[in-house]
Amino acid sequence: MATNASSSRPLSPPISIATPLLTTPFLRASNGRYYSTVPHDADHRPSSSLSEASSASVGKSPQQQQQSVELGVDPEEAQSAKQIKTKQAWLRLLHLAKPEYKLLGGAVGLLFVSSTVTMAVPFSMGKIIDMVTNSGASIPFGLSLTQVFVGLGSVFVVGAIANAGRVMLIRTAGERMIARLRKSIFERIMHQDMGFFDRNRSGDLVSRLSTDTSIVSKSITNNVSDGLRASISAVAGLGMMLYVSPKLTGIMLGIV
Repeated sequence: MATNASSSRPLSPPISIATPLLTTPFLRASNGRYYSTVPHDADHRPSSSLSEASSASVGKSPQQQQQSVELGVDPEEAQSAKQIKTKQAWLRLLHLAKPEYKLLGGAVGLLFVSSTVTMAVPFSMGKIIDMVTNSGASIPFGLSLTQVFVGLGSVFVVGAIANAGRVMLIRTAGERMIARLRKSIFERIMHQDMGFFDRNRSGDLVSRLSTDTSIVSKSITNNVSDGLRASISAVAGLGMMLYVSPKLTGIMLGIV
């Protein structure tokens, strides 16, 4: 009678037993035994994600098929999503630098001046050497040799001042962007719940406020400045080469 009474008791609510590789729902009876509620053929069903990945991999290279099966993601869609994220990141960087457009514009103007003066040094020194070594060479604009040296010295001083001003404006804009970004990040951190601080270590948060903000600022200021300086130097150098000898410049470009 005790056995019949125990067998007639209702089943307990379903519980889940989790293992490292499998999670299966079970029903626990009053006698302590577990009874599976999943059909036997359910374990042999193909995964829906793998089926979709296999059907989507038709007509692709073996490497792309392997990536689709292993990751369950279309490589083309992943590449498109990556491009979209990159574009959004650049838009956010430009939005961050927008309040400093005056300083950045002045820095670009001074960069143009300093790069032009730097590229004019070889051309000017060549002309000076020609005037010193060749007694019959005429000085442009009817200037004396002393006036030429004074003029070149003044140009070099202007180039040095422009370069110093460019560095000052770039650093000022960069530090302002760092301060604004750190303030925004700190305000976001202060509005997070307690679970956020359990998931993220304090060292990682401090690194976001100190190191990562500096990297973001340098990517806008220093990297863009170096790229513009290289472009201006290339254009100015090519123009001077064409002025000195268009034929030789064409041969050089053809070889390169």
